[in-house]
Amino acid sequence: MQFSNENEALAAIASLILSADQVGTSPERKYLFETVGTHEPFQDFDGVQFKALVQRVNANLFSTEEEFNNRISSAGVQEFCDAVKTVLPTSKWEGAMQMACELACSDGLLKVEQRLLNEMGMNFGCTPEQIDQMLLRCTAV
Repeated sequence: MQFSNENEALAAIASLILSADQVGTSPERKYLFETVGTHEPFQDFDGVQFKALVQRVNANLFSTEEEFNNRISSAGVQEFCDAVKTVLPTSKWEGAMQMACELACSDGLLKVEQRLLNEMGMNFGCTPEQIDQMLLRCTAV
C-alpha cells in the first residue's frame, strides 16, 4: 500500500473511518465533504476534485471485501498507518487523528470505530487517553 502525497493519506484515513462499520452514513458524508474537504490540505480543491480524490483512494483501499477485512484487521491497520507515515509529517499525525475522531463522531461513535481509532492512535503515537480526549472535544461541539 502506498500513498503519493499527504492529500491521499488523509483521504485514506477518512475512508478507513467511514468504512469501519461498512456503512457511510449521510452525517459522515456531510462532515467529510463540508468540513474535512474545506480544511488544509484540501482547501484548494473544489468539491469535484475532493470527491474524485476520495473515490479514487477508497477504490484503491477496498476493491474487494477481502481487502476490506485485511485493512480493518489489527495487522492491516498497522500496515495502513505505516504507509500513511511515509508521506504525512509527524507534526500532522495528531491533527489527522483529530479529524478521524470527528468523522467517527459525526453520526455517533460505534465500538468498531472506537477500536479502529485506538489502533490507529497507537500507531501514530497517541495513547488511548489522548484519543478519549480527542473524542470528548468532538462531542463537546
